[in-house]
Amino acid sequence: ARNGMVSEVKHLVLNCGCHCDTIVSEFGCIGSGKSGIFTRTDCGFAEERTALIAAIQAGWLSVVETILEFVRVGQGSLNVVCHEWNPRGIGGDCLRPCYTALDQAKLYHRADIIPLLEKAGALPHKRCKKSRRENPFDVRARQDRGEHTHYEQSREGRDDRYEDFTFSEWADEAQMDEEMKRAVESLKEELQQYNNLSEAEQTKLFRKLSARWHPDKHPDDKKVMATRVFQWIQHVKDEAWENRAWSA
Repeated sequence: ARNGMVSEVKHLVLNCGCHCDTIVSEFGCIGSGKSGIFTRTDCGFAEERTALIAAIQAGWLSVVETILEFVRVGQGSLNVVCHEWNPRGIGGDCLRPCYTALDQAKLYHRADIIPLLEKAGALPHKRCKKSRRENPFDVRARQDRGEHTHYEQSREGRDDRYEDFTFSEWADEAQMDEEMKRAVESLKEELQQYNNLSEAEQTKLFRKLSARWHPDKHPDDKKVMATRVFQWIQHVKDEAWENRAWSA
């Protein structure tokens, strides 16, 4: 789905028994500039995706339309709530605790996809039922110990299963880089004025920060970091506006 391969998505669902709601967790390190790194340090994260969310993030309208067809015939759903995890639990600095396909479409400003999702009945995560899942870091720890359930394959004979990943166990180089730290600290300073602003000024402030850190405005080697900062901004905005609604 992330690579825009419509025929392969159809083949996996129709011929291989794959389900559109399957959640895949991709490990990474905040501020590293790339995904596919596994670390149990505080800057490690696991980002959950369904096929629909992966297609939305990559901007593949054709794949989204294909998955929506599967949803219409009961082979998938629109409102799976996913999480970004740290080694201790859900969410954290620069991580989004909850999101659905519609949330991601709005986050990435997919103007061509949002109307399709809304017409099909997609909802934001705040209006969806959340299911309990095990932390992907805990799942990985069990797998490393050689433990597996009846539906997992044994590690024996599968030395290539992590071929696309780089593993760092408490490595110094996996710490958040200085550029990432400076970006977050600078944003926190700018947001200190938030409570003293009018609602219109608050909205303007978040729009300015979001525009500055939108991934599309950054070069390829900075897009991963920009995405994490952008998501952090959206999370702070959601919390601020929710508090504003409750105090109104």
